[in-house]
Amino acid sequence: MSGDLGIGKPDPAVFRHALSLVGVEPADAVMIGDTVERDIDGALALGLRAVWINRFGRARPREDLVEIGGLDELAALL
Repeated sequence: MSGDLGIGKPDPAVFRHALSLVGVEPADAVMIGDTVERDIDGALALGLRAVWINRFGRARPREDLVEIGGLDELAALL
């Protein structure tokens, strides 16, 4: 999708466009992503809640991240 827009993540416009397609406001959405710089930072810039999925046990790059190890842990956060 971002290629169709001529921009890419972490540009907040990518997230804004995706939300507009489903009729959801940023405050009502959660972004789950595995790349902090592209997925998480881009979502946070638009005001979405963001969850970093760290499937491989990598070192947490910052303390402010909400982190899960797998999607089975997501329901407990929501």
